[in-house]
Parts: sequence; structure tokens; C-alpha cells
Amino acid sequence: MSKKLKKSGNLELDMIKMRVHELKNFYIHLLIYCIGVLIYIGKRYFNLPINFWPINFINEFFMWVWTFIVAVQGIKLFFKEMFFGAKWEQRKIKKLMDEEKSETTKWN
Repeated sequence: MSKKLKKSGNLELDMIKMRVHELKNFYIHLLIYCIGVLIYIGKRYFNLPINFWPINFINEFFMWVWTFIVAVQGIKLFFKEMFFGAKWEQRKIKKLMDEEKSETTKWN
């Protein structure tokens, strides 16, 4: 389901592409979830006769689980930025690159 992203060789560009890809997947999932909520509300409260194969599995338990999954995905995506944002990533990348550089100079 997920597509492999092409590596450009530039770490910052690859990280930005990955972030945009994650955001795009989250918003697609959120849109599908909203459609599911509308169908659930229509079936539950307005007694719409929608009872064909994939739709008849949308019940209260399914919606609770799906809501939990969307919430966890959103928290993981947006709060990760708050705690492990771009500044943290830059510091970590710089630290790892400095360590790698010191390792290669140590052996030369």
C-alpha cells in the first residue's frame, strides 16, 4: 500500500518528503474516516437502508476502534513534531554526522 520514496542523497530533502508523505496519508485516512462517520450516523440515527457488504460492518464497536486508530495516528504525527521537531532532528543529524566523521578520522 505504501510507495517507496526515492532517495535523493540529501538527508533534509528526504526527511521533508517523508513528512509530506505521512501528512498526505493521514489526511486521506481522515477523509475516509469522515465518510465512514457520515455513513454510520445515517445508518444509526436516520435508519438509512444501507446494508450491502462492506457497509453493514460499520457498527459502534468498529467506529470506536477506527476513532482510536485515527486519534493515535494524528497524535503520533503532530505531537512527534512538537517533541521531536525539526530543531531536534537537525541537532541529532549533526551529532551523528560528527560522530561518523570522528570515527573515520580516528581510523585514518
